Amino acid sequence: MYIGVMDVKTYTLPNEVISENELILRIRSGEKDLFSYICTAYMPLINYYVSSLDCSEMDREDFLQVGLLALSGCVDLYDFNSSSFSTFVGVCVKRALLSELRRLFAKKQIPSSALVDISDYEIADNIDPESSFIDKENAEMLNSKIKTALSKLEYKVLTAYLTYGSYSAVAEALSVSQKDVNNALQRARKKIKKSIGNFR
Repeated sequence: MYIGVMDVKTYTLPNEVISENELILRIRSGEKDLFSYICTAYMPLINYYVSSLDCSEMDREDFLQVGLLALSGCVDLYDFNSSSFSTFVGVCVKRALLSELRRLFAKKQIPSSALVDISDYEIADNIDPESSFIDKENAEMLNSKIKTALSKLEYKVLTAYLTYGSYSAVAEALSVSQKDVNNALQRARKKIKKSIGNFR
């Protein structure tokens, strides 16, 4: 039985093949369109986690957006000296989805079985974006909207939330109230939902 998530080693760009770490560095340095390759590689994982949620009352699209926002934050927050990027993405996406569930069901206990374990999902060694169901145009649109539609405060709150996983920790880290944190996240969610359309 396969144990753990396989590292995504290389990405096939139009004229070159590069490592995942190099891809992340280039996105951070300003080549924002390359985020589409990360999105292509990890959207199946996000879909897998969202489909495992016991949340029939919830809109699946909302949770996909939460997962995609978490993925965007991972590119900015990943420490190359820590665990693999794929493991980091898995942890952050699960944390973001569970936090969203807890927010929506504040008075209900969320079972640990709400999400499958990350070891149940395998990511291929070599990702060719042409073979994925998510198209590059939509992925680039997502990245653009995340970076430009949100205010500086909203994006700061978003990335902090993905790091710390709770309103109280974000409020303390940014020296703002929990109400401000909630309001910023709600605004970000609405802006992105309005802008990006549906993702499979």
